[in-house]
Amino acid sequence: KRMVAKASKECRVPYCHNLTNNSNGYCDAHKSMARISREDKYDKFYRTIEWINKRVYILNRDYGLCLRCLSKEKTVDAAVVHHIVELKDCWNMRLFNNNLISLCPSCHKQVHDRYKENSLSKRIEQKDLQKILREFLNTHI
Repeated sequence: KRMVAKASKECRVPYCHNLTNNSNGYCDAHKSMARISREDKYDKFYRTIEWINKRVYILNRDYGLCLRCLSKEKTVDAAVVHHIVELKDCWNMRLFNNNLISLCPSCHKQVHDRYKENSLSKRIEQKDLQKILREFLNTHI
C-alpha cells in the first residue's frame, strides 16, 4: 500500500507561516501552544456578557440584516455575528466592531467553506467581507 502524505497547512499562530502536518494545527516551533484548550477558551468567550452585549450591538448596527446578502441587493435577516478575522487567528480582535459582520446562516456557512478551502481563498473572502462592511457603514451610518 502507498502512503499518501496529508497536505500541509499553516500554523494556527497568527502571522506564523510555518507549514505543519501536526493534527493539532501548530508547527513544531509552537506545538506547546496546543496544550491550551482552544475550544474551552472560545466556548467561554461566547458565553460572556461582553460578547452577548457586543452581538446585540452589531445586529442592531446592521439593522438585523445579512450584509453579504444586502450587498447583492437581497434582504435577508441575520442570525449570526461573524468574526471576519477568526478568534483563532487574532484573539485581540474579538470585540472590534470593524471585525464583526451580521450574516444569515447560509452566508455564514458559505464564508466558512471559503475559509476552509485554502489560505488564499480565506484572505479573499475576508477582504470581500471587510469591503461589504465598510461600504455599508459609509452608506448607512
